[in-house]
Amino acid sequence: MDRKGEMIISGGLNVYPNEVEQVVNAHPAVLEACVFGVRMRNGKERSKQPWSLSQDDCYRDEIIEFCRERLASYKKPQSVDFMDSLPKNDAGENPPGVN
Repeated sequence: MDRKGEMIISGGLNVYPNEVEQVVNAHPAVLEACVFGVRMRNGKERSKQPWSLSQDDCYRDEIIEFCRERLASYKKPQSVDFMDSLPKNDAGENPPGVN
């Protein structure tokens, strides 16, 4: 598993997944995060973030607000999915592009 690209073009602006992941991973409730682009029906791209949490009592809005305070508005998460853990390769490590 890997990201298709290292840049997401959202509304004509460049979003680098690694930059967003660093901010999300700085939140104390986030264990690990992955950001990637998803193409919408209208051909535009938006970012998607699956996260694995270290706490059960964290909410999407709390993390999105955390990101809003640290990232440009167009870079903040718009869609969030919570998972028990992110995919790992056979060695038990995150694949390239999954931080």
